[in-house]
Amino acid sequence: MINISPVAFRNGAIALLAVFVLAIIVIGKSGGGSGGHDIYVTTSKATGALNGQYIRAAGTIVGKVAEVKPMDGGRSARLKLHLDDDVWPLPKGTTFTMRWGGTISIFNRYLLLDRGKDGGAEMVADGGDFPAGGFRVPVEYGDLLKVFDKQLRADTKTFLDTSGVALDAAGKPLNRALDVAPGALAEADAVLSTLDESRGDVEALVQSTGRVVDAIDRADPRIGALIQGAGTTLNAIASDVSGLQATLDRAPGTLKKATSTLKRADGTLAGAQQVTDRLAPGVRQLRRIASPLNSLLGTLVDVGPTARATLATAGAAAPDVTKMVDKLASQAPALESIGKQADLALNCIRPYSPEIASFGTLWGSALSNNDGRDNYIRAIPTVSFPAPTNAQYNNSGEALKAFPGATYAFPRPPGTQAGTPWFLPECGAGPDALDPTKDPEARKFDPISQFSAGVGETNVGENNPGETNGAGE
Repeated sequence: MINISPVAFRNGAIALLAVFVLAIIVIGKSGGGSGGHDIYVTTSKATGALNGQYIRAAGTIVGKVAEVKPMDGGRSARLKLHLDDDVWPLPKGTTFTMRWGGTISIFNRYLLLDRGKDGGAEMVADGGDFPAGGFRVPVEYGDLLKVFDKQLRADTKTFLDTSGVALDAAGKPLNRALDVAPGALAEADAVLSTLDESRGDVEALVQSTGRVVDAIDRADPRIGALIQGAGTTLNAIASDVSGLQATLDRAPGTLKKATSTLKRADGTLAGAQQVTDRLAPGVRQLRRIASPLNSLLGTLVDVGPTARATLATAGAAAPDVTKMVDKLASQAPALESIGKQADLALNCIRPYSPEIASFGTLWGSALSNNDGRDNYIRAIPTVSFPAPTNAQYNNSGEALKAFPGATYAFPRPPGTQAGTPWFLPECGAGPDALDPTKDPEARKFDPISQFSAGVGETNVGENNPGETNGAGE
């Protein structure tokens, strides 16, 4: 028989009770509480979303992506987001944004939770659907490179092939045009100033032309009106018979004089005939242009107010135009220098047309998560040279000795990728660009400088063999 003292029995009961209470607390925290909140969002673009991906708010992990389920044959995705109690409920204006893990990391992504202002209405209920407009995915690099389709690549190549030649051919004419531009613009300024000073005369001319055109437009001669006028004339003659008789009495003498005059007029008429013959083609042309001229005069009437307003605007802008011309004239040397530099730069860029086109094609394909129709998985094996220290001290020549399978080219001449380099010494890409011992950025490691300057790198060169390039200088 075992005897237990009252004190030991009391202490044992208290310990057992404490263990029981602790177990209840642990069980309550692990399974008896709410355990967070789940919401769902369906979006047409969920690039980089993975199961177990963290959800962060102000740098703190506040949840994770519990499930990513493809929808509509993979053309959309439904995400289940599990959130901690600390960020619940989600007020109106809350957004989720996909972010990269770092400035040079495109894989370690997370969702950034940006809560709306507290105190407002709840944006989503527990277990409800979050608005797709509040789930944001940044533009991917592959999306930007998709614009380099076959047609755009061909157009880019054509542009690079022709722009250098065009600028080279247009260089001298452009320089001559810039030389004579100030004089021509000064004359144009004088013309505009004269028109501005004669604004009243020009306005009167336009108005008079409008009245003439309006009268011509209203004129519509008829045979009836002509006959009526002839009748009126004959009535007037009949009412003055005595005057007509006196005229007839004087007619013989008048006719004699007219006969002598006509004899003298024969030569004049012969000359007039010649003039008429010469004028006949012009008359025929004048008849043909009568109708277009009528239309033109009608248009002048319509545009008269607009022309006056244009002349007023041109007159007011004359001083600004003069200033602009003076400014262009002062910038002519700079424009000429820019043209020459652009010509040289394009001549150096044009040989890289195949590399430019392949860059858009290969990088766009490497960083894209789909082929334009459906999503697929792409593996990108990457091998990086390990750096033994925080400051890499090997130059290019030493690095190639350590890694015989590597190649060197800086700056890379066009065609190097295909094994047929096209050397451009005038662009800095000559034969020395393939010699690692002539790397223009070569540096030598100096461990002693770590204690004095803080960074173990020293420039190597003939002019500055001991100059240290470090942040501690």
